Amino acid sequence: MSKGKRVLIVDDDEASLFILTKMLNENGYEVEVANDGLTALQYIDREPPCLVLLDLGLPKVKGEEVLKRIRKKRDRVLLPIVVITLKKDEDNVVECLEMGANDYLTKPVNVDIALARIEMHLEMSTLKQS
Repeated sequence: MSKGKRVLIVDDDEASLFILTKMLNENGYEVEVANDGLTALQYIDREPPCLVLLDLGLPKVKGEEVLKRIRKKRDRVLLPIVVITLKKDEDNVVECLEMGANDYLTKPVNVDIALARIEMHLEMSTLKQS
């Protein structure tokens, strides 16, 4: 699998993990999974993916804190982060974008929209690296 197709899903909800993993696998992506924020941070330090799908409501280290910690070390374009959450209010969207998220999707995730946004962010990242 090419480096440009590795996605880390950070979510503690088994149903969401199943749906997102299936969607990405069916579209040629290699998927890694972290069920909590601490595991996600350790994984990213060890083997950075090409994109992170990040839920906010995580055990151990909340999604917002994971986002802040990643942004201290990793560029917004080189490691895109798409927040995926149940929170739909506009203030939360703005807050996440200001903290360094590249995009924001609400659950239940629309598969076509999610794929289009993931592909767009990966293309932008690839362009910056070339």
